[in-house]
Amino acid sequence: MRYGHRPTINELQKVYDNAGFIKRKCRKLKRRLGRLANNDRWITLENGSRVLLDDDGNIKGGLGGKYTGKKLGRAFGKNPTDTPQKRIATAEKSIAYNDYETAIIFDKDGNELARIKGEKQSVNLSGYTGSLRGTILTHNHPYIEQMEQFGFEQTSILSPKDIMTSYENGISETRMVIGNETHIFKWNEGTSKYQAQQFADFVEETTDKANKTINQQMTRAQNKINRGEDVVKVATAMYSSRVKAIQSANRVFEYQNNQEVFGFTYRKMSLEV
Repeated sequence: MRYGHRPTINELQKVYDNAGFIKRKCRKLKRRLGRLANNDRWITLENGSRVLLDDDGNIKGGLGGKYTGKKLGRAFGKNPTDTPQKRIATAEKSIAYNDYETAIIFDKDGNELARIKGEKQSVNLSGYTGSLRGTILTHNHPYIEQMEQFGFEQTSILSPKDIMTSYENGISETRMVIGNETHIFKWNEGTSKYQAQQFADFVEETTDKANKTINQQMTRAQNKINRGEDVVKVATAMYSSRVKAIQSANRVFEYQNNQEVFGFTYRKMSLEV
């Protein structure tokens, strides 16, 4: 209708009918959104607009324009809290308590590329060494029940071989998980192969010292048992000393000075977070 035009009865009826049609479509859309919502918030309509829903599926507000890909809720199959770190953590939880080693390779977005089942003390990555550059590699160290009592640091964080594999293959992040802990190791940009090899040798040296201490403790423990001392008491003390020896060796990763000299970063986090 034109401005200033006096509408006819037929024209008014047409406007009324159109308004009723739009109102019915809105009610239908509202019911549909209510079914889809299920506590989600932002969803995208067919015209590219975004609408905000309350818990009952009622439209609370919206933004026009093309959908940017952010805040798309579970109503369309994507969880907005899904992040690369959470995807990696979820995968790590699935192997954390295994009594054999498993390696998992991820791309930079946390998408799983491969899962390789290993043995009690090793996992073979020889078939993947040509395709690891820029990836995130995690693996578990076998879990045993005593770790609940004495703590999870009862194995080296990374072996010298792990360290050089990480450097030589350009792995962006190397992770080790055991129980509810994940240890995360990254080379700094510009770290030389000489620095990497020096650190691998340093780790091997400290690990060898720890193993020597542990072997001596085991010998002393066996002698005490042979003399008739309480087996459980001796074994508990020996195991506690073993843990302390390994923790001492693992501190080479934690010391800030080592990280600066050898060109890497290290941190530990809980998988429960």
